[in-house]
Amino acid sequence: MDSRIVAALSDALAPAPGAAPSVVPTNEAARRAQARDVLERLEKSGFQVIAADPAATQARQAFAMIRMGINDLFSGEDQRLKYASLFVLFVVLLVLYLQPLAVLFGLLAIGVAFFIMSLTRKQ
Repeated sequence: MDSRIVAALSDALAPAPGAAPSVVPTNEAARRAQARDVLERLEKSGFQVIAADPAATQARQAFAMIRMGINDLFSGEDQRLKYASLFVLFVVLLVLYLQPLAVLFGLLAIGVAFFIMSLTRKQ
């Protein structure tokens, strides 16, 4: 776990000046421990914590997002939604594949019809 993430979450958990007392500790070490605990619970729940590092390349972040998407695709959550979206994607790809074929066969049928009409036309 990146210490910068823990520090950022710890700063976010810091009480605002003049705020009412809450369950957030005012001690820096206690805030860091609470932040680390929150992040560990998030990771155990299946979330992936990614540092917002400006030096990180966009390709690494894209691959991380793709990996998270693939992991989510094969997880057990929302299977009906996933299968429905995959079905819609399949239907859209099928329509996009069949539409040019339908146009081509339609033009071919029209051409054959005109050819037959020209052969049977009385002069």
